[in-house]
Amino acid sequence: MFRNIHRPSAATVIAVLALFVALSGTAVAAGVVPLAARALVADNAKKVQGKDVAALLAHEALPAKRSLVAENALKLGGVTAADIAGMPSPASSSAGLVTVKSLAVGQVPKDNYTHNFRITCDSGLRVLAAGFSADNVVGSYESYPLDQSTWSMDLAHDGSNPAPANVTLYAICVK
Repeated sequence: MFRNIHRPSAATVIAVLALFVALSGTAVAAGVVPLAARALVADNAKKVQGKDVAALLAHEALPAKRSLVAENALKLGGVTAADIAGMPSPASSSAGLVTVKSLAVGQVPKDNYTHNFRITCDSGLRVLAAGFSADNVVGSYESYPLDQSTWSMDLAHDGSNPAPANVTLYAICVK
């Protein structure tokens, strides 16, 4: 029943071993190194917690290998961790910068020709990207920004379904 199974050759064993070594190297770099770095940062943070970092560095109270945390703290210009934690996050301060505009443009007839459709962002906004949705099979042949606020798309019905396709365009607009 299993008579045809042979022992792997030396070349196969070496190739599999090399594969495992290569894969484990990337796993170590992806997992162990960041964990060790986080542990080092946490340890260094305990050393300087509640103390004036500039004074510690000036008097060399820290070990000869200066802490990355302490050196980076000097680069912050006196801003404390509490000040940084109190700053608004990008998600809360970027509200209103990005909008999605939609425009129902009607039907793409089943005529095997491309039809050009355009969507324009509101005044003061720039178009970043655009797309479309359709209730039937429609192909996009060209899609590109026409200018800073307008996106152009050439769409065509593929002819597989006799019904025309109702199309809605979408544009991502940014301030």
